[in-house]
Formats: sequence, C-alpha cells, structure tokens
Amino acid sequence: MDAKRDAVTMSSPYCLSKMSCRERKQNAVQCNEKHSRSFDNYEDIHYQNHLCQHSHHYLRYQSHRHHYYQHRQGHKFRTLPSKSPSQTMLYVTLCAVLLSLLLPVTEAQDKVTLGPLKEEEASNYYVGNIASETGISRELSNSDFRKLRFEIMDDIQLFHIDANSGTLFTKRVIDREEVCGDRPECIKEFDVTVRSDNKFYRMVEVRVNITDINDNRPKFPGEGEIIVDIPENNEPGFTKPLPTASDPDIGQNSVQEYFLLQPQGPFSLQVERRLDNRFQVSLKVNSALNREDRELYTLRVAARDGGPQPFTGTLTVHVNVTDKNDNDPEFTHPRYTITVEETYGKGKMVSKLTATDKDTGKNADIRYIPELQTL
Repeated sequence: MDAKRDAVTMSSPYCLSKMSCRERKQNAVQCNEKHSRSFDNYEDIHYQNHLCQHSHHYLRYQSHRHHYYQHRQGHKFRTLPSKSPSQTMLYVTLCAVLLSLLLPVTEAQDKVTLGPLKEEEASNYYVGNIASETGISRELSNSDFRKLRFEIMDDIQLFHIDANSGTLFTKRVIDREEVCGDRPECIKEFDVTVRSDNKFYRMVEVRVNITDINDNRPKFPGEGEIIVDIPENNEPGFTKPLPTASDPDIGQNSVQEYFLLQPQGPFSLQVERRLDNRFQVSLKVNSALNREDRELYTLRVAARDGGPQPFTGTLTVHVNVTDKNDNDPEFTHPRYTITVEETYGKGKMVSKLTATDKDTGKNADIRYIPELQTL
C-alpha cells in the first residue's frame, strides 16, 4: 500500500510540477519499469513505444492522460495474467533503449529561447511563435495544424499564448528589476504543451530572455542630503567617506561616474572603482580649513548612469567645519590702568575686565586667573 500511495503521490500534477526536468525523467523510467504492459498486437507495442518516448511529459500532465486513451479507443489492450519474466523484461528493456535513444533528440527539438524581450513593453506585446520556432508548423499539414492546441502549463503571470496559433504575448508590463532583481541575466522558463485529437502530443520548454532598459535614476540614500563634520586645520589630502548612489538597472545602465557640481575651492571628489565594480566615493580637502574664516560649505555630488539617455542623481553635502582649540583668549584692551583711592571700601568692584576667544564651545570657555605684581 505504501508503494502504491507513493506512486500516486509522485505522479500527481502538483508534485510533478515541482520536479526538475531530470527528476521527471527518472520518475518516468521508474514508472515504465513498474507499470510495463503486454500488448496483443504490433500496433499496441508501437503505442507503448510512443508512451515511453513521452512518458516524462505524460506523467507530469496526468490531468491530460485521457487524451492518450481517447486516441486508442479502437485498440483494446490487456495485461496478460501469465507471462514469463523474460517476456516482461523484454518490454522494460525496449522502453529503456527507446528512452536513451529518443529523449536526447526530443530535448533538443523541444527547447526554444525567445527574445531578447525588452522590459516595460506594453501588455499583449509579441514575444514569439512556438509553432514556428520548434518547426511544428512545418511538420504538419495545414489541416492537422489547425487541430493543435497550445497551452502554458506553469502558473506564470507574465505571458499568455494563443491556443490555436502558438503565438506568445506578454500578459502585462514586465519590470525586469521586479522579476529578476540585480541578476545579470533574466531568463523566465515555463512549459507549453502542444496536442491534438489525432495522436499528436509534445511538450516544449520555453525560455524568454528579458533584457534591461535604462528606466531607473541613480538615487542616494535618505532624502539626498547629509551633513559631514570636518575638523579645521587638517593636513591637505584629508578625506571623508560619502554614501554612494544605488541604481536597480544593470551593466551600462547602472551608475558609471561621480562628480562635483560647481566645485568649490578647498574640496574635490575622490572616486575609486573596486574589483567588484562598486564605487568608493570620498570628499577630499585640498587645503587647510579655518573655521574662523568660514564654518559652513554646501556642495552637490552627482551620480550618473551610462544609458543612451543617461540619468543623474544628486546628493547635497553640508560641510560643517568643526573647531580646534587653536586661538588664545584676548582681552578687550591689551592694557588697563586703574586708579583707586586709598579710602576705597573693601569688597567694592574696582573695574571689569573682558576677554574673548574666537574658538567655539568648550574651546571658548574663559577662566580668569589673577597674577599679582608687587610694585
């Protein structure tokens, strides 16, 4: 019972739809070995060969198996109750030989690659024709071809097919970045069955190559605006790392260069491209900054892609020159002369001295320490 239940489970359309092509073939061979039948005439043996040739397709689409039996309504086959083991092995060997000879040819004939299909094309855009690409339209007469029905077997929401002609169209606008992310190659694979009521059955493995267009603008993180702190009086050549832009497009359509818009005197952009093709961008200070002269700079960094009509994204950089304790406090007057009468009361204010410091924050805090001199 367990073996029977496993066989039913493995041959269900849902299970087989999850199998790889190699697993389908292995399942087909196992099925032929377990369920080989004896036929009572040459034509039924020929039909068994036909089943062996297409068994990995046939098993995957159990929901369509009645079409095979409808083709053979005039041929009654039965399992002979008492056949020798050698005769049973003959049929199994025959199936194995036919599979080894015919399957490579079938695979070569039943794979087609369509495209390149550019992303963002309108829905119902023509992709290709399965009948002409596989040669089926040339194999059959016009009357037989008109009996064919084409059907996409996989649950794919990107394409639909004309059941009569085998022409494939887009089902909706395809966004390559949504479908394939940043993978360098975007291939969508699915199966199409071709069948008719006059014994014709074939499965075609279809691959559609979706190519990228330059439909995205380089974008810096956040709101495209940052503040960086750079200490004053640094040695020329000091660098400050900057964030880089992202672009979902690939290849030449992705970010290709960075530069400063309206460069300002003490700054330049240092750009390095690493081995993994990613950029490292830094703001370089070409000359020492003095906060007391200027404490804020505003720069604009641009990232541009390499598309036919390139897009540019910008980052606004506010450079805040931070303070160093590089200034001495200074009194308002360099020298004070104060006259005090000898009768001046104890504890009374004689004079007010004031000093300032060009530095900021704690660097500008002033402490007064008296230094008494005896005349």
